[in-house]
Amino acid sequence: MKCHIVVDSADALGESAIAFNRLVDTISHSMKTEMSLRTYTQMLSRHLDMDSLCKNALIMLLEDFEAESGAIFVLKGGELNLVEAKGISDQANLVNNSVLQEVMVDEKERVINFPKDIKLEGVLTTYRPSQLTIQPIKYKQVMLGIVILAKATEFDASKISILNILTNGLGLALHNAITYDQVQKLAALDSLTSFYNRRFGLMRLKEEVMRAIANDGFVGLIMFDIDRFKQINDTYGHPVGDKMLKQIANITRSVVRDGDVLIRYGGDEFLVVLVGASHNDTLEIAEHLRRASSESQLMNQSQAIRATLSIGVVSYPTCTCENETDLIDAADQAMYIAKEGGRNQVISAS
Repeated sequence: MKCHIVVDSADALGESAIAFNRLVDTISHSMKTEMSLRTYTQMLSRHLDMDSLCKNALIMLLEDFEAESGAIFVLKGGELNLVEAKGISDQANLVNNSVLQEVMVDEKERVINFPKDIKLEGVLTTYRPSQLTIQPIKYKQVMLGIVILAKATEFDASKISILNILTNGLGLALHNAITYDQVQKLAALDSLTSFYNRRFGLMRLKEEVMRAIANDGFVGLIMFDIDRFKQINDTYGHPVGDKMLKQIANITRSVVRDGDVLIRYGGDEFLVVLVGASHNDTLEIAEHLRRASSESQLMNQSQAIRATLSIGVVSYPTCTCENETDLIDAADQAMYIAKEGGRNQVISAS
């Protein structure tokens, strides 16, 4: 506005001033768009974590397009999952909205005017939206997700094309985040059992033990291995041994709670970190695990192979410890006693 010329006549000079002011406005708009694109691109390049990426992307999109509500969905396992939302009161209904399903099928954007084309009462909060835009997120023509922006007034038509550009950039960033997440999981997980591998598992154990010590909380630790596992490998071969490891892993997964940490400690040794569990809770889960394993069998052609577990149990603060190494040592000693005492039993370190 500082560059505008005052229009104080209706002659040729006045018309020239008007034309000049329009040119200034066009240049200003172009510069703002370029700056917005640059800032947005820089933001996308800084975030590889999916949640952080979607949160920051939505904040910038809402700001740039002066929208009051919005959401970003990511396609996982063939279904849309809401990752980030603002101004949404009924997120479950929004996920199941028929228009989103249509966009999933035809992969085309929608700009919808209210109220005649669609009704979303109770979904967008505090105001009645005038217009809604739904943009598919793609990377190399592969559907990755959906962006929704809702506004109390109509979107500037020229900005919709800019939204397409921003969404394309989000598609590339989202692809990188998905790849990064997959690489992180591959680095953290044991390929056979899908438990945490030793390195990452011990890091998680350390976090939970330090949290329990700092907050006067509870944490239980179960250490177990498969009785006579070497004999199973020698008799039936390593492929059958691998199947047994997978079966024990699945049994363990079915016994523990959501949020507990499962670790393949090495070979046929496993650790289970029971977050917030008392000593009695830890003993109960360990006994459930032992019983479930002893009652199961692995079929190898016509042969039924059974495996039992020797289990050591320890918990904080029942067992005094300064760090996670102390807990592991105590559980290891208890497991050794279980083996020496006849196997297929649970021994408490205390």
